[in-house]
Amino acid sequence: MRSPEQTQLTADIHIALIRCLVRDDDEAQISYAVTETSVSYQLILNLMDATTYGEVLRQYVESDPGFPEDILAIVSKNYPFVSVEEKIKVLLWLCSRFFETTVFSKVIRADGKLHVSYSVVNLHSHQICNYFVSCLVSA
Repeated sequence: MRSPEQTQLTADIHIALIRCLVRDDDEAQISYAVTETSVSYQLILNLMDATTYGEVLRQYVESDPGFPEDILAIVSKNYPFVSVEEKIKVLLWLCSRFFETTVFSKVIRADGKLHVSYSVVNLHSHQICNYFVSCLVSA
């Protein structure tokens, strides 16, 4: 993660998070696209790979005006070819969105081991972690 190079692992993490978020929106019957474009967006989503996930992410972030402006600014700058700090900021935002999904809450409830509230650690006050899970702080 500390390297500015593009890696398959980084791409796979992005793709998994994007697919999870879109699936959660579908299950909640939330649609950010008009009917005429939803089929083409689904096609793009299904064909997403290491070379196209940046564009899919940009379209996803643009779809909801409630998403943070700073994330939109980052993904609009030829993402994923941005600084490491900007990539981490986007990944942390994606992770925080994942923690709000019903998929995450179902897994936690089914497992029965983790029933705590969470928040993502501010990167400005901590060093970059090796694993995102270690960045969780239980309340």
